[in-house]
Amino acid sequence: MKVLVVDDQATNRAILTWLLEDEGHEIVEAEDGEQAVEAYQKHDVDIVLMDVMMPEMDGLEATKQIKAIQSDGNYVPIIFLTALDDDKALSQCLESGGDDFLSKPYNDAVLKAKIAAHMRIRELTKVITKNNAELTLHNSRWQREQNIVAHIFNKALEHNLSNCESLSSHIAPASTFYGDILLPAPSPSGGLYVFLGDFTGHGSGASIGTL
Repeated sequence: MKVLVVDDQATNRAILTWLLEDEGHEIVEAEDGEQAVEAYQKHDVDIVLMDVMMPEMDGLEATKQIKAIQSDGNYVPIIFLTALDDDKALSQCLESGGDDFLSKPYNDAVLKAKIAAHMRIRELTKVITKNNAELTLHNSRWQREQNIVAHIFNKALEHNLSNCESLSSHIAPASTFYGDILLPAPSPSGGLYVFLGDFTGHGSGASIGTL
């Protein structure tokens, strides 16, 4: 897992790097908010550990910019590691787009637990995004097939007798397509032939069966 560690204090970054590399994670470091945004765009990071009070650009603004450029479905959690402990400051962390926070000095076990919890959420989000993409693709194919069936069905019925004063009808499909058909046609002797059919089922299968 690739972790972006953002802190203006080299000692803090070194401690986090030592702690996380010991867990097998790859570390990307940034000294301020501007570097954090650049690093996020350059590296495919899985999680961000963000300090709040930094020069040039603080963690709140950096978090807003990172969240703004996150692609749809790519959940990259941002955990604030901050010495601030008042409710207003912590609320600002979450309002800026942060997903969690941990007050300094933080407990190593709690930090590892929070990272693990957010990574589970990230993996679930990836699965949901993949499933949504597959559903969108299947829906697009289904819609294309429906359009093809509608075209075939309409072309097959375009020569049907439409102006027939002695016959009125109303067919209401239970779904997009149906297996009901009413075909009137004039007989050679001046009468009227009427074909009324009902193909069992609904949908495109019933329509094709009707044809």
